[in-house]
Amino acid sequence: MTALVLLVFAAASFVLLAVGANLALHWTRARPQMSGQRRIPPRLTPRAVFDEAGATVLALFGPAAALLPPPKPLRPARPTRLALLRDPRLPANAHWLLRRRLERAGWHVTASLPTGSPTDANAVDRIAAAITAAVGSGGPITLVGVGQSGLLARQLAARHRHFPRVLTIATPHQGTTSPAMSAAVRPPSDYLEAVAVMDERPRAFDAIAIYSNGDGWLEPTDASYYPGAFNLEVHDVGHLSMLFSARVFHYVEENLEAPLPADLGR
Repeated sequence: MTALVLLVFAAASFVLLAVGANLALHWTRARPQMSGQRRIPPRLTPRAVFDEAGATVLALFGPAAALLPPPKPLRPARPTRLALLRDPRLPANAHWLLRRRLERAGWHVTASLPTGSPTDANAVDRIAAAITAAVGSGGPITLVGVGQSGLLARQLAARHRHFPRVLTIATPHQGTTSPAMSAAVRPPSDYLEAVAVMDERPRAFDAIAIYSNGDGWLEPTDASYYPGAFNLEVHDVGHLSMLFSARVFHYVEENLEAPLPADLGR
């Protein structure tokens, strides 16, 4: 029993130290006076360490969440089907609570779908076909992209009309210099250029981007702003914490419920 307590304490201490170090590095690397980059507000930093540490533990708990019984929907089934694209840096079921909340709200959700950083149209088309096969044919599919996969969602929707809506959470739409993210999203990169080329204006799909001023994984913190989309900045929520935040889920649900704009050009 003592060994188990020590193991849990050591794991919790490691997570706290890792999250604290990441936020400290974020603070020292940001240069708002030179580049306009925003730092995480000082008042938020202590709480953010514990919030992100808790979210990290919950994300790592994801594989065990697959053993939980399916949630009972609290609302009637919705006609819209959702494809939840996870961040490739996270465990396959790191978004387990977000998925369960969506299912309880009545949506049919398919997760753990193909992800990647395709730089050519053929690769995007292959991923689109795999997602459609996993979700099943029979109508439009809304793409919910977490982290880097929000960029892939943009590419998919830009090339395929049966993806009429994209909602992203903590996605570096403008690229990020953060070493916590993959090289594919650090500008300049071939992938970011490919995303920009595919996602041309006028946009033929509805786009919503939700991001936070407390995101210590992205530099600058407003790298998740998606020009031309409906952007929602939440306050005092960390990167992984966004997957477990009830406030963020309220915004997700509210925007998924909204009717599609009539002028999408589809």
